[in-house]
Amino acid sequence: MRLVSERYGPLLALFAAMLPLAASSSTGEQSGLGQLQADIGILRAQLEQLQRQVDSQQQQSCTSADKDKVAPVVAAKPSPVAASLKFSTDMRYRHDRISADVFNSDRTRDRLFARAAVQATLNPATRLVLGVISGDDDPISGNQTLGKSASSKNLQLDLAYFDWELKPGLRWRGGKYKSPLHRAGGHALLWDSDLRPEGLSLVYRNNTWQGSIGYEFLESDDKGGAQDKLAYFTTQLKRTFRFDDFSGVLGAGYYHFDTAGKSYGGLGAGFGNSLDSAGYFQFDYRELEFFAEADSSIMGWPAGVFMDYVKNLDASREDTGYAVGLLLGHVGKTGDLHIRYTYQQLESDAVLGSFTESDFGLGGSGNKGHVIKGSFQVNPHTMLALSYYNTRYGAGNAEPEQEADRLLLDLIMKY
Repeated sequence: MRLVSERYGPLLALFAAMLPLAASSSTGEQSGLGQLQADIGILRAQLEQLQRQVDSQQQQSCTSADKDKVAPVVAAKPSPVAASLKFSTDMRYRHDRISADVFNSDRTRDRLFARAAVQATLNPATRLVLGVISGDDDPISGNQTLGKSASSKNLQLDLAYFDWELKPGLRWRGGKYKSPLHRAGGHALLWDSDLRPEGLSLVYRNNTWQGSIGYEFLESDDKGGAQDKLAYFTTQLKRTFRFDDFSGVLGAGYYHFDTAGKSYGGLGAGFGNSLDSAGYFQFDYRELEFFAEADSSIMGWPAGVFMDYVKNLDASREDTGYAVGLLLGHVGKTGDLHIRYTYQQLESDAVLGSFTESDFGLGGSGNKGHVIKGSFQVNPHTMLALSYYNTRYGAGNAEPEQEADRLLLDLIMKY
């Protein structure tokens, strides 16, 4: 209204003042103009009233001292929906070189890995998480090999779960989620880091204890008896100890895969596990795990050691696996450096082969060897990493033992 008054107020006043003159000049010319004069008077009164309304609103919106001031801009409050969303993404560019007896010569390839996820906080106790990943239907890898004339690469569902806090420290998860199970030293003796279990789990955490119970699936659809239903249970308990310059972890887990005499749910090979001539599992995988970690510092550098041991209580042979490792440094801040050495020996039926680390010994169980890894934090969002695997595999199933060396060079970016 202020703008209307400044631009058109003087014109309205002038027009209102000229109306009587126009009316008087026409009085003697036509006898029927009396009524017109009366109408013009009414119009004049209406214009004067409009002018008073404009002036009144102008006075209410500003004073003469701040007429030339610009009204401050008030920032809009964020939408409650937008404020509850949290986004994350990461990408890895990898150069992969494999020297293995199974290949006639060294195999080299460049690969891409990408993920994106959004977390919605529905209320203080409940979160919903959805995410996608590059790759096909491999349960423990999102790598996509570059090539095929720059063909489009696939995206798959990586995460889709609810996370509901039943009481302080106790959460219920359901859907396809990141595994809550602890991996000693970050090493994947039993569980690859990219594994996303599917099912339901309860997780409890406080500053000292962590425990979880899960009921999850390799295959939930029995197709009316035409397909084997493959479910498994997971339980794990971990205790953390903290002292002035030392911390440690002790833990145990039991994982039961109901697989004996059943098919592999359409995934194909046994990944090192023992199958009969029809392709059915010879054993259940009743895996009993013990692990320990100790962390301190050496000359100001974070340092640690870890041990992980597993035994399949159902297998009659090739039933044991272990890993031991040393860690130095950490990553997180710009300029940080982390180095890790691990020795692993994993017999063929110690664990379910499709869930253990995919890079060690060309993947699966029935392998042994050394791993050296190093990573350098370039900036808060970028890291360079190098991994070298010197492994042997295949001897556990009465096959000739073969060697596989692997070198991975990674550029990793996260947000």
